[in-house]
This record gives sequence, structure tokens and C-alpha cells, in this order.
Amino acid sequence: MTTHIPYYKTKLTGGFWKLKQDLNTAHTIPAVYERFKETGRIITLDFETPWPQGQEPHIYWLSDVVKWLEGAADTLAIGQGDNELREKCAWIVEQIAKYQAEDGYFNNHFQRVAPEKRWTDWNLHELYCAGHLFEAAVAWKEATGEDTLLNVSSKFVDYIERVFVTEKSAAFQTPGHEEIELALIKLHAATGDEKYLRLARYFVDTRGTPGTIPNVKAVQAHKPLREQTEAEGHAVRAGYIYSAMADLARIDGDESLAKACRALFANISTRRMSITGGIGSSAAKGEAFTFDYDLPNINTYNETCAAISLAMFARRMSALEPDSRYGDVAELCLYNGILAGLSLDGEKFFYECPLEIHPRLKERNERFPITQRVAVFSCSCCPPNLNRVLGSITDYLYTKDADTLYIHHFMDSETAFDWNGKAVSVKQVTDYPWDDHVAFVFKGMAGRRIAVRRPGWSDNCSLTAKTKLTNGYYYFNITSDEETIQYDMNVEVKLMSAHTNVWEDIGRAAVQRGPVVYCLEAIDNGDNLRALAVTPDAKFSLKPDDRLGLCLETAGWRVKVPADGKLYAPYNEQWAEQTLRFIPYYAFANRGESEMSVFVRVK
Repeated sequence: MTTHIPYYKTKLTGGFWKLKQDLNTAHTIPAVYERFKETGRIITLDFETPWPQGQEPHIYWLSDVVKWLEGAADTLAIGQGDNELREKCAWIVEQIAKYQAEDGYFNNHFQRVAPEKRWTDWNLHELYCAGHLFEAAVAWKEATGEDTLLNVSSKFVDYIERVFVTEKSAAFQTPGHEEIELALIKLHAATGDEKYLRLARYFVDTRGTPGTIPNVKAVQAHKPLREQTEAEGHAVRAGYIYSAMADLARIDGDESLAKACRALFANISTRRMSITGGIGSSAAKGEAFTFDYDLPNINTYNETCAAISLAMFARRMSALEPDSRYGDVAELCLYNGILAGLSLDGEKFFYECPLEIHPRLKERNERFPITQRVAVFSCSCCPPNLNRVLGSITDYLYTKDADTLYIHHFMDSETAFDWNGKAVSVKQVTDYPWDDHVAFVFKGMAGRRIAVRRPGWSDNCSLTAKTKLTNGYYYFNITSDEETIQYDMNVEVKLMSAHTNVWEDIGRAAVQRGPVVYCLEAIDNGDNLRALAVTPDAKFSLKPDDRLGLCLETAGWRVKVPADGKLYAPYNEQWAEQTLRFIPYYAFANRGESEMSVFVRVK
């Protein structure tokens, strides 16, 4: 069975993700903690302290805090953070253990505010909060070796199994907001205890079966999961339950689950995903998928957490079966749809990540995504989710089976682990994604096989090894205990067009270089970005920027304003040449309010 190489076995040594990980440690984790402290999220874990006026613990506040705890623990596990961070984490762990109910239950909202509502409403996030608590428990164990939260989790799971499986005394059968399923699988991986897999299987097998509550499309419960072929409902919840399905398909060898996962992934990646890896196009429908090719730009929802959930799903599919399509999607999410949720200073956040912004549209008094990132949200799930993604980003790098190490992504790093009693290591030397060259140094792997993903954006990769390409992976054998392989992916800037059924983007293109999607901002190019155009054969020059990353410039065009100023006139479009500057999509909205557009007209 294929398994992941844990993130804490890898140390980032430089490059793109090292900068982001260091930013997370130095700025993002402290900033999120301070906002959670100011809003009362932290202190309400101390049941003996009255909550400040207006700061009654909300139903999902526990999930916010324990997600932050998981991200902080990830940071400690990789050797970053300090004693102050450890002490903040330890205090949270202490409160949870101290105030866990005798029966095993823990939730600061339902224990302190509404005890009579426990297990009465599928949409009140109880099992969702529990799932994030369980994930934090695993991370805390990995960081410190302490079992405190694992013991809390074990007792809590026993109680949940009794209520939902044995007694069936809850008012619903499966979670409204999925998440606990994949968390239970993490608990099993950390402890080996089969009870966690048993409960995960129960929730996956029960969801959507006749007569169960909930039974709505909004939470993927409209039919049994094994029968689903189209991504429906709330996008974050979908990505989480699909992740659990992929895990169980791999662990159990469950082909019916694997088949459903393949269909759902194909539906998302070929019909229901923005070019940035964003998913869940509709706010009005419930932060949800709508229908095939409905991928708006200005008013798309594309929650940061949804891109994270899709990356998680893709990562698990890579472990289920090596196919470069999964790594391509995970990479697209990581460099674009996820990273756009975080400001360059690491302290402000987007919940929604649109593909186009016109600041004056807010004068319509209609609903549009915000145009500038903020420090905290009333529902603040995305900031701590970014904490844990960045702390454990190297989780995406490797998986292995009996004789093959799969390299899914490229980061300047050093990895060491035990492989069947033998110490092995992998070193990647690269400035990816800005540079397309990677040097791999393998030690202790004589007699092993390596599989390296060929990115879907590359037309011409080369390896200094005899290889065989299968399902988007180059396979080659390691013949000595110290071997260096050079890998060149030959990155080019490309104009990317959308399927013609994506009607908003007909006649327009997005600019992409490697895994990085680019955008225009008015701050560089002037107002009215829709008046700009590129030619199909545009040539781009690289313009490094210390703050924004690698920017691009090309000769382009702007439609001239009519000299007579008439509102309407016979068609006679006139063009003027203009140099266009594109910045990485993840870097937009960091220099003041400005128009932004990913797609640009093609002349």
C-alpha cells in the first residue's frame, strides 16, 4: 500500500516555499492568534472565565482555534517556532483536557451556551469541530510526543461511536459539515487503532443512504457517495469528504470508492474548477458548485478553504494511484487558489478569491467579493487553514510503496526517512517555480525505483536517467547508494484559453508560466483592464520583483477612447500599443485597491 512521507521528515532549505513557511512562522501564526485572542475565541476555552460581552463562543469557534493549534504544532514539528508558541499551544491543550465532559464530549459552545442542543441539528458543526480537534491531536503528538490530546480524542471518539452507531440517539446520522471522516483516518494512521477506521467507514457508508438525515445535495448527502459522479454542494465540505473517500479507497482497496473518486475528480478538474484551482463558484447557492462550466470571474466564490480541500483531495488521489493529473491540480491550487488567500505581509486574508475585481461595482449595492484582504472574519476558517497548509506544505512532496518513491512536487529541501530498516535521503536543489531545473540527490536507495511527475504544463522534460513515462510519471532505477539526477522541465509562458462553454472567457486568455497563473492590475496598466489585449503570439520578458515574485511584461494593446466621446457609434475600434505588466495571481491586492483581471482579451 502506498504511504505518505510525513512533512516533518523534510526540511525546506531555500526557495519559494521556505520563504512562505518562514513568513507563516514569523507573522501569520502570531497574527491569527492575536486576532483570535481579541475576538474571544481563545479565552472561551477556559470555562471558568466569563466570556467578554459580545464574545459568546460560536458554534464553530472551536474549529478555528484547534486549526490554529494544528498549524502551530506543525511549525513546532519542523523545528520552527519558539517556547512562547509552545506555551500558547500547551495552554489550549490543557483547557480542552480539563473541561472535556465525563462522557467524552468537548465543544465550548455546546457545553457553555447551549447544552440542550447537543446532537440536535446536523448543521451545527459539532462533528466538524471534533474532526479538527482530532487533527490537532495528531499534530500535537508529532510535535511534542505528548498524548494528552490523543487521549481526549480517543475518549471523544468512543462517545461519538456510542451515540451515532450503537444508540443512534442523535437527531441525524452523518455530519452536516464533513471533516471528521478524514480526521478519523489520521487518528488511525497515528495510533493504529482500528476503531477510528471503523467510525470513518460508518460515516462514509451511511452518508446519502435512504432515510438518513441530512439528505440534501448541499452537503453531498443526496445519494450514496459511491454513486456520485458530479461534484455538488458546499465546495469545502465536498473536498473534505472526497479526501476521506480517497483515503479509504487506498487503505481498504475499495474499488467502488476509488471509481467514485475518479469520477468526482474528473468532473471538478475538467468542468467545475477555475484556472487558479478555485472551486465553489456560487455564494448565493451556499458556497457551492453549480453546473458544468459555470465559472464566473467577478462574482465567483472560490473560498480559500475550498482550494485547500481540493489540494487535499488531489494529494490523496496521488497516493491512491500515481497519475500526474492529481499533482497538476494540487500544484495549481497551492501556487494560486490557496496562496491568494494570504497577503504578502502574512497578516491579512481573503475568504473569497475572485478572478476579476472592479472596485466601483460595490456602488451597485450588490454582493461582490471584498477587494482588500482583512485581518479576521466573523467566520474565520481560512486563516488557520493557511497556517496548517504552510506548516506542513512538504506533506505534498512524496509517497512510497514497496519499491518506488514517487516525487509529486518540487521544493528546495532535504528529506530523510527509514525505508524497511535502511536510512535513505532525498535532496532537491531548485528555485522552482521560477526556475524549471531540479537536481535530485538520492542516498541509500540502490535497488529502488523513482517516479517523478511530469507537469502538465511542460511540453518537453528531460532527465539524466533512462526513463519510462507512465501516467505522467517518469520511472527510473537507482543503481548506487549515492546518485544525482538532473531534471529540466523547460518552462514557457503560455496563453491559456478556457473551454468555449465557459462563456465569460470566450475570446480571452489567461497567462500562465509553469504552475503560476498571472493577472493584470490597474495599478500597473491603467484603469479599464477590459480594454487591454494581447496577441496570440505575444512574447513575454521576465521581470523579477523582490516583493511580488517573477513578473512578466509583453507588448500589448489598448482600445482607444472615442475622440468624439459618443456613448454609441458605428463600430470602428481603434487600438494603441501599450506594454502590459502581469503579476503572479497570488500577489494581487497587495498594493492598494485596484482593478484586477486574470483573463485578458486576445487581439
